[in-house]
Amino acid sequence: MGGYLGCFDLSQLQVDSAKHATFSSSTISKCMPFCNSEQHTMHVVSHAFDCWCMTLIPDESARLPAAACSSGGNGVAVFYRFKEANKQMCRLAPVALKKDSFDIHYNEQHASFVDNDSGTPEMILEQQGPDGIRLATNDGMHLYGQFQVTAKIAGASGVVTAFYVRSTDTYTLANKDSPFHEIDIEFLNGNPAPQNSIWLNSYKNGISGGETLVKPADYQALLGLAPGQTAENTFITYGFNWQPDYVMWSLNGKALQKRLYGQNITWTEMDGRSYWRSYRPPSAASHITFSMWSDGDQTRAFGGKLDLSKSPYRSRFTGLKRILCDEPLPADPAAAAAALGPAWLFGSSSSGSSSSSVGGSSGGSSSPSSSSSSTVRLSEVLGAAGKTLTTVQVSAAAAAAAGAADALCLEKWKGQVSGSSLGFARVAAYPCSSSSIIWVFDQPTGLLRDSSTPGSCLSQVGYDPAIAPCSRAAAAATVTEAAAAAAAGTGQTPPEQQWHLTREGKLRSASGLCVGMGGPQSRPYLTNVPCGSTQELVWKAGEANVLSYLATAKPLVTSTHEATGFCLHPSSSGPLLVKPCLPSAAANPNWKFDPSSSQILLKGSRSPTMCLSGSASEEGVAVAVAACAAGAKEQQWQLSAARHLRSASGVCLGLGASGEVAAVACGSASEAVWSFGGDSPLQSLNPGRTLIQANGQRTTPLAVSLDTSPAAVSAALALKPASSSSRNALSWTFNETYAGSGVGQLAAAATHAAGGHAGMCMTSRDDVQAVQLAPCQRKGQALYKAQLWMWFGGQLKNSGDGKCLAQGPGGQLRPVSCPAVKEADKLLWAL
Repeated sequence: MGGYLGCFDLSQLQVDSAKHATFSSSTISKCMPFCNSEQHTMHVVSHAFDCWCMTLIPDESARLPAAACSSGGNGVAVFYRFKEANKQMCRLAPVALKKDSFDIHYNEQHASFVDNDSGTPEMILEQQGPDGIRLATNDGMHLYGQFQVTAKIAGASGVVTAFYVRSTDTYTLANKDSPFHEIDIEFLNGNPAPQNSIWLNSYKNGISGGETLVKPADYQALLGLAPGQTAENTFITYGFNWQPDYVMWSLNGKALQKRLYGQNITWTEMDGRSYWRSYRPPSAASHITFSMWSDGDQTRAFGGKLDLSKSPYRSRFTGLKRILCDEPLPADPAAAAAALGPAWLFGSSSSGSSSSSVGGSSGGSSSPSSSSSSTVRLSEVLGAAGKTLTTVQVSAAAAAAAGAADALCLEKWKGQVSGSSLGFARVAAYPCSSSSIIWVFDQPTGLLRDSSTPGSCLSQVGYDPAIAPCSRAAAAATVTEAAAAAAAGTGQTPPEQQWHLTREGKLRSASGLCVGMGGPQSRPYLTNVPCGSTQELVWKAGEANVLSYLATAKPLVTSTHEATGFCLHPSSSGPLLVKPCLPSAAANPNWKFDPSSSQILLKGSRSPTMCLSGSASEEGVAVAVAACAAGAKEQQWQLSAARHLRSASGVCLGLGASGEVAAVACGSASEAVWSFGGDSPLQSLNPGRTLIQANGQRTTPLAVSLDTSPAAVSAALALKPASSSSRNALSWTFNETYAGSGVGQLAAAATHAAGGHAGMCMTSRDDVQAVQLAPCQRKGQALYKAQLWMWFGGQLKNSGDGKCLAQGPGGQLRPVSCPAVKEADKLLWAL
């Protein structure tokens, strides 16, 4: 029946008179879902099996002896809807409004505790000018429950009053040791809200779960208030019900907003940006906090500009109540049965175990299985060299929205999202391609590494799986040992970066979170979902050779050559050549990869079918088109993570001075970089994203920004901290010179942080040893070649001078010959 709160006097309860039903002894279990259908948090049952619903927490003064509920009087049993009601006891836990009930964090003189004219205890908080106050309950931290207070709120411009639960008072977004959880009701009197508005939000691990603005007209309509009645001049009861699987905010016992676990929500921040997220309720023990404050930045003035003429400002509070369910049921069966409710409600055979079946949980996620019998080793699935990870269970609608004809691969999200400035990139399920990530599993630590970006691993970051810097964990013999060491705090791999695959193919981390398709169909990025739910995706290993996904014939394009895209052309005699690609892809030679043989076939060739061949013999090394031969190593090709073509016979493809295709030393700077049909990683910058340095593990990542130092060359670019407050960080778009060439201009996008640079491109200036912003050029103009960039094994290489971006003093970017860049000095990029 839910968490039993006790026997109360019906005449003193604020039940919803419109929600009443009569059941029988055999059907009374329907009372809870009857009330839940209208989002009430409590249900009330009489000895005659009448059922009422309510949300406002009762006063302790309305409590009756347990025996009063066993007769036909006003005594009724009150139950609180709680998921673990068959394991935990629920109780009323009112907070006395007196100084001893709180820790006052600052400005103690701004709090007073009095009895009002009716003799009811009242807390009055005061702000004097810009000096506010904050205080929190001091009886410990509590996980889940219902919280409410009745209040009149200061309505002066610039004054923000808040009533919330929070897990810590000393948090920062970057401090992983104290991630804050919060459920908040704030009262705003300006920017971005009208006077006397209500602002709802919540946070889990420092990540917002969405924000909602409730204007006076909205809550007046909900509560039936007159237009002039507002939070400033009317006592209103504010509350929120915090459960493992949802959070619901209410006013005067009426549901205002409910957020369900896994619910897809969108909202607009005060800066005008829109966000989407799969909702997660906070999950850390917290205490009630009150505060009054004003924005210290009166230029921005969140909550409005402070009206000093109305100082001091006062907010009044009364009736601070809680329902907590944080004590286990008694071990004694008789005591446990009594804690679950009156015996007459469950029948004479009632016991702790039977009553739990009469009740019911509120639903929620199932726990992931971590037993060894239900999991398989990712190292066995992916192999030592690694493979792609592909979904084999995804809805047809989601696959169609992603443009997938076949399997989808676990990839980096290509859209513009917040989070890259925090050092991580969300992941998505995209059609598998030649640039799909090869994942390598590290058995000793449980890390799942992205082979294309050194030092990056799959991780659970807040609400979503993401690619983030790998933990610097010491090696452990097994994942189990690593998990045990992490739990013991010995510095091993954190649970959010330890992965296993169930025998059903479900991808789950040691933190208990599971990976599924959570985004809208037009945005196929992945999110954490309840383990065992229908949203959870099934995964399998794909091919180690990413060429396997070139199922359709396309031009084979080199992005090493300087200009507008050069396509591989066969030759009946002599070496293969690269020539400028023609505007139509069909007009160029098209090549197709056969995954069964690892051969690259020339489309249209018949009797015999011709294949790309790279052979090494005593007569020398030859790269040519030859008749396809089964099992010939010189015709078996692999595309490396740096997009180099290499044959099983040890031949690597490069370019000669005249555009001829030649065999070169594998790993040398002269190896050609290849692309297929426009799948350059630089495409993921569009429609405008920052370029983040991906080297190592930085607390604050670095982004390509304008160099404002006094000694900098005009319009020079440098690496600067990629904080959200940086006004010099630039966003970029990639304008490919020819679809499929992988070569193009990087143009500065007009962004919120650093606008005014439309029409300016990143330019390599070897003459001044700098990389600058310069007006974007057309073919034939002086700086055109200096503005052509391509992806080069994680680095950015200029196609005009053949040099790579490197970092100079003060973070300044400069062009350096790619072979001359030391491994430790290479700049690797996250897009």
